[in-house]
Amino acid sequence: MSRLILVKHAMPQIDPAVPAKDWRLSDQGWGAATTLAHKLKGFGPGRVVASPEPKATDTGHVIAEAIGWPFEVEPAFAEHSRATVKFGTQAEVEASIRRLFEEPDRLVYGEETADQAHARFAEAIERHLAASSGTLLAACHGTVITLWVSRRYGLDPMPFWKSLALPSAVVIEDGAPPRLIA
Repeated sequence: MSRLILVKHAMPQIDPAVPAKDWRLSDQGWGAATTLAHKLKGFGPGRVVASPEPKATDTGHVIAEAIGWPFEVEPAFAEHSRATVKFGTQAEVEASIRRLFEEPDRLVYGEETADQAHARFAEAIERHLAASSGTLLAACHGTVITLWVSRRYGLDPMPFWKSLALPSAVVIEDGAPPRLIA
């Protein structure tokens, strides 16, 4: 495998009136994405491929520009589909995510099961890794990152999901456990 870096997007500007899939980065998010980019400079050469969701696309652009890598968008890197889910409290979101992880084959949160989100994301990761000769940096989302990493490495998904900061990077290299950079 080429080196893979899975980046959870930076802090968005949260607006309960706007679906989360349409949120852009906050001022704090722009700065934090730039800081993370500087931490990732030594992992090149490579390319950045981002989810089409603005908060991930913005994060990917910041990183690509800061480290001088090419940038593209991959629709399959989108977050677990939950466009119809209403804005909720942090406790409500965590309860829903926990249920999603505990019942991966059932439609319990949003419009896609955990198994469906994992299959979509995993296929796209494998396709992009096969086409990469250097580092692949995927700017995407916490739930799909967690589904992929927890299944690949046999990790308990909920604690892993909670460990992902806005932004953070999970570095995957052959023969080594995943390494978290925040």
